[in-house]
Amino acid sequence: MKTTVCVRTNRFFMSSISVLLLNVHENVHVLRMKLNYSDPKIYTGGVDITQWSKLTRKEQKTALLKDWYVYYRFRNPKTGKLVKQTNLKLGANRYKDKTSRYHILKQIKLAIEIILQEGFDPYGDNGNLKKYLENRGKEKHLRFKNLSYKR
Repeated sequence: MKTTVCVRTNRFFMSSISVLLLNVHENVHVLRMKLNYSDPKIYTGGVDITQWSKLTRKEQKTALLKDWYVYYRFRNPKTGKLVKQTNLKLGANRYKDKTSRYHILKQIKLAIEIILQEGFDPYGDNGNLKKYLENRGKEKHLRFKNLSYKR
């Protein structure tokens, strides 16, 4: 009797393992969907901004003489490859100090992240997105305005 129970238990586990292995095998070949864009990044004149205080004055000055910008890549629908888009400076280089430049670029980076997440496509029609973002901006402005008057 003991051997019968043992055989049944082994069959149960073996069939369970077989089902599990089949599921793994089927799912191993399913590729994750690729994002159509890369995360926006900030170019800071070729230096690591976290090491700014360790740079010499000359290195800091050289970095500030270069253009700083936000850049990202977007998947070209024809080739399927990520293509670097236009560098976004938006007046950040008018500021001659690290803190101001970096602050402006962080805001630009955040804005780019939002519009990419909302569906912006540099190769497509973004008319609906533009209206959506305009309305979203108006709603936020009204909420902020209402909050500021409630005292």
